[in-house]
Parts: sequence; structure tokens; C-alpha cells
Amino acid sequence: MVAPFPVATGVILSTNETAVVKSLNPHDLERPVVAVTKDPDGNYYPSPRTIDLVLHPEIQIVSYAEWYTAPNIDEMLAMSGILAGPSDRKISSG
Repeated sequence: MVAPFPVATGVILSTNETAVVKSLNPHDLERPVVAVTKDPDGNYYPSPRTIDLVLHPEIQIVSYAEWYTAPNIDEMLAMSGILAGPSDRKISSG
């Protein structure tokens, strides 16, 4: 099965925040771990926060984010390190 929201995909959450898919949940591909990068007004958070959507059923992915504009240097710094590192890519069996 193909993940509807692959790693590094920008998404809009039901909270109207923008997030980036950080890692997949092998048991529920529609409920990945995301890094929330922008508030509902489109401003970057000083530090992204990670949300495992399996643990937060009240939050849904409602659409893909549109990435038409490149972030400025402050925005890029705010997003640094949001994608999963090599150790985050391991999928446990259980």
C-alpha cells in the first residue's frame, strides 16, 4: 500500500496549522508523525513540535499544503531538523 502522506509532505491539520510528515505509522498510514511548523495564520513557530497523530485522534490531516514560496532564512532555521533522522526510520514489529 502507498502512503497517502509520504515523509516530507506538507499537510494542513484540522487545527489549521501547517505540518510536515516526519515519519509513517506502519499500522495506520493516514496517521503519521508530523512536525508542526506554522500556526493557523501562516507564521512559523520558533521551534516545530512533533505530534504523533495516532495518539491524537482529535487532529486530522485535512489537505496537502501548498509550497509555492521558499522560506526566508529565519523560517528555514525554524524548520531545521524536523525530518526523521536515520534512527527514526526504523519500523518496529509490534
